[in-house]
Amino acid sequence: MKNLTGYLSEQSVPAGSALTVAADSQGREFSARLVRIAGPRGDFRERSPWFSTEPVPGAEPVSNLRATQATRAGSYAHTAPSASVLGEQGMSLVLWIWPGMLPAQDEAILLGQEWESSGVQLALEPSGHVVVHVWHGDEKILIQSDGVVAARAWSAIALTIDPGNQTLDLVVANLSDLGALRVTTTQATGIDIPSLPQVGAPIILGARLAGSELPPEPQGSFNGKIDRPRLWSQSLSVAELVDVVHDREAPAASLAEWIFGAAPDIPGGAETGVDRSGNGNHLTLVNRPQVGVTGHRWSGDVMDFRQSPAEYSAVRLHSDDLSDAGWSPTFSMALPETLDSGLYAVELACEDETDLIPVYVRPNVRHKPKADVLYLAPTLTYLAYGNDRQHATADFGDMTESRPPGPYEEWINANPQFGSSLYDPHPDGDGLSYSAARRPLGNVRPDYVSWITGCPRHFSGDLAILSWLEHSGTDFDVATDHDLHREGVDLLADYAVVITGSHPEYVSRRMLDGLDSYLSGPGRLMYLGGNGFYWVTGVADDGSIEVRRGHAGTRVSETLPGEDVLAVSSEVGGLWRHRGRSPNHLVGIGFAAQGWSGGAAYEIAPGIPADVHRLVFGELPVGTVFGGFGSLGGAAGDEVDRFDTRHGSPANTLVLATSQQFTDRFQPAVEDHLTITPGIGGSQNRDVRSDMTYLKHDGGGSVFSVGSISWTSCLPVDDFDNDIAAVATNVLKAFVSGAL
Repeated sequence: MKNLTGYLSEQSVPAGSALTVAADSQGREFSARLVRIAGPRGDFRERSPWFSTEPVPGAEPVSNLRATQATRAGSYAHTAPSASVLGEQGMSLVLWIWPGMLPAQDEAILLGQEWESSGVQLALEPSGHVVVHVWHGDEKILIQSDGVVAARAWSAIALTIDPGNQTLDLVVANLSDLGALRVTTTQATGIDIPSLPQVGAPIILGARLAGSELPPEPQGSFNGKIDRPRLWSQSLSVAELVDVVHDREAPAASLAEWIFGAAPDIPGGAETGVDRSGNGNHLTLVNRPQVGVTGHRWSGDVMDFRQSPAEYSAVRLHSDDLSDAGWSPTFSMALPETLDSGLYAVELACEDETDLIPVYVRPNVRHKPKADVLYLAPTLTYLAYGNDRQHATADFGDMTESRPPGPYEEWINANPQFGSSLYDPHPDGDGLSYSAARRPLGNVRPDYVSWITGCPRHFSGDLAILSWLEHSGTDFDVATDHDLHREGVDLLADYAVVITGSHPEYVSRRMLDGLDSYLSGPGRLMYLGGNGFYWVTGVADDGSIEVRRGHAGTRVSETLPGEDVLAVSSEVGGLWRHRGRSPNHLVGIGFAAQGWSGGAAYEIAPGIPADVHRLVFGELPVGTVFGGFGSLGGAAGDEVDRFDTRHGSPANTLVLATSQQFTDRFQPAVEDHLTITPGIGGSQNRDVRSDMTYLKHDGGGSVFSVGSISWTSCLPVDDFDNDIAAVATNVLKAFVSGAL
């Protein structure tokens, strides 16, 4: 089992800068050095490992290091330390909850304030009952509600504690599907209510914080939504609390009244729960819980938090949320200013264990002009799949070449605190919307072998592209999706050719705008993959991403009704196709089908203009079958794209080659079918295919698209002496020279 790992503060840096590394060796001594990653030469099935490393001259290694780090997953909210919410005048609170699930075993904390030996706490039990704890040393009271709350339904919880009259009242009001409230009140009388310290302590929403270490560990995490929590530093009557539940005016000024959201009228946006009482008791959100989500007032008439913030005032918490592992920096490593742009890694070594943390080094133009070619690494997609746990939950039957879990799956299983991918469910069954950049990512490593294909995929599979570029003698630079998102077309403008990875599935609006601008001039794009430019993706300032899949597309989950707008970018999520920006418009083809068992060869299409045919295929005639090899047995495989004018492929797109027939292990994109009928699998449906295309945009830019994720796995076969590598090299040369 891997016990040595780490991450970088940035995924790409220019030569001459310093890398900040956060590592964990579990207290053992380790060393670190910078290495260059050299890509594969040959078929993955015949060579292991798939890559090699070379030390970097001029980069000083670091030794005698030790590090022990703690990662605290689970989202919650807290105030700055404040006086006790329970004083001589008592206390009252009202909040609405929508549990995504009832707690599995222990109580889930809704709201509390706690000192070393004292506290007050409102919690939800596995039975659905609500409980109140008040304690000071050995003095403790507990009351359990007679009413219960249900999973995935709104309920109001109201509490009033009156020390003078020695009473405690707990109200549970369940909101029915028809909007009526069913109110149940539970009362405890004649109780001696402990007095709590009047020194400051934070108010915590959604968990309790355990231990004295930093960061503190959330325990008793609540999985669900909390809406409009409201506190008073005095006891109100049950009738007054029920009035508040019914949205009638409260009889007294509140100590705090919190709303959450990502709309313009929410100061602080997604990172803050705003106190509308005027007392300044604002909440800080930890581990990026979801905002821009519907609250108990949501009518169903408004589908966008920007249009009605009052209906989107809730926050959604999860016990596995993680926005940043939060590790302390362990060491820094200076990069030589003259370092060539390319893919490198910080290699950690401890006893007989190593870990390679990848980093893309961008050019330092003070020492070397930019190259003609730019490789654009699809880091948003790497993040979306980061720490993918589907090997334990998904079953695609014979559509996959799945294999038993490997060392990285075992490591991912053993470290749930490092978070999951956008393909995994939260504990309550709903899909993740956020993926953090600053955490260890077990499947973003050069030796990762995918559980679904039994071969390198995503980051590790894309090493084949870099290896092909090196073998072809091409001078190239590297950059990432994150760089394109920040810099737009300015990143691309000086390059004659831009090359994508094998699966640039997740893209932001800024990225698409940059690519559109690039192709409106003389830019040349080689789209060497499949299922690209598919999901609308928001990018946060720290590099993390947000995706809300909506209710269409080939997807593993979907967002709740009314929650399709991204909090980090305030734009409608889902498919770019449904925003009028299908991949077909950009690159001539769009997602058609998927299957991870077997593949198919291509056949050169008729009707290609002679000059284009010669520049792409050389002397190979029409009808030639090629690409019948690679990791899946064919260059067309995994996830594939096709030319289709119905979805926006420009009519002037040239289909250069089309895949041969797939089997029924390949199934079509869900969004292409309004109803499910027999005969839609690969053996009977010619929409289930991969098309290789060439598109000349009106502004002068050109795009070569291969329409398949597994296409790049063929590049290094037979030491690049194969027809797939020949076609790629032909197109690259023609693009660099401007002939194509």
